[in-house]
Amino acid sequence: MKVLSHSPVMVAHYAPGTAWGPRRMDDYELVWMLTGTAEWTVADGEDREARPNPLVPGSVWLSRPGMREQYVWDRELHSSHAFVHFELMAEAGDPLESEWPLVIDGDEHPAIRGLCEYLLRTRDSSSAPDRPDRRSRVGDVIALIVQLFADGPIPGERPGLPDPVVAAIARIVAEIWARDGVRIIPLDELAARASLSVGHLSRIFSARMHVGVSSALELVRLGRSAIALQRTNLGLEQVAHDIGYATPYHFSRRFRLHYGRSPSEFRAEGWRADPLEPLRLRGLTAFWDATVKVAAVARGQPDQDRA
Repeated sequence: MKVLSHSPVMVAHYAPGTAWGPRRMDDYELVWMLTGTAEWTVADGEDREARPNPLVPGSVWLSRPGMREQYVWDRELHSSHAFVHFELMAEAGDPLESEWPLVIDGDEHPAIRGLCEYLLRTRDSSSAPDRPDRRSRVGDVIALIVQLFADGPIPGERPGLPDPVVAAIARIVAEIWARDGVRIIPLDELAARASLSVGHLSRIFSARMHVGVSSALELVRLGRSAIALQRTNLGLEQVAHDIGYATPYHFSRRFRLHYGRSPSEFRAEGWRADPLEPLRLRGLTAFWDATVKVAAVARGQPDQDRA
């Protein structure tokens, strides 16, 4: 996709209950909600049935040529959104417009959210905002947002946990580790915290995640150790201790089993080694994410995936 031309990035403000439209679009408009709420009713040239879409802060939507649309802004609060009009040239291999979503949640697409924030900052920049190179860069950013918008999330990107019991287990594990430090958690302790029998907890987790609870938790602990090997100067004994192993020998043996090399060999590879490779192979990245995110919240620290 290539943006041929675009307007300045602007922000519009609305009093409570403001309505606008209907109008027929003759160009593209990228819009993202900043404050308040709205309802965006839209119909395209092939589908005459108007479809209402609720909009909240973080919503990102894309109006296209030929669409008929109208807005009703928040009836109680002032509303605002950012927007930019542009002309777009499709290229070979681009997704069909008929397959594009209408609205996405920017909180679930952090790359798009960040790029929209960049566009908003270019509006406030006092360093020659009309320079040709600046305008070209803004056009490139708009094109990238549209491409990401049209493509949808990367397959497998940040999948959610498949069961509320699995999510509860991740939360309990993270809370225990935030309080006590990373350690081995006996299944009976975990089951008691979840108000389940050990057998029922194990069956649900294994059925949903295709790996046992204890094996999954060990892989999460080893993932933490792999990151420590890459990004700290800690000795092997300390790394082992920090993830709940009694001896560096036992830690090294378990690490080699899952990573295919010793901790020292892994550390020597530097950034080229994937610290979460065993978790990815077993489909456990969502479980990893959940333990990391909840642990950060429990410690009162920023979510490292959103910081």
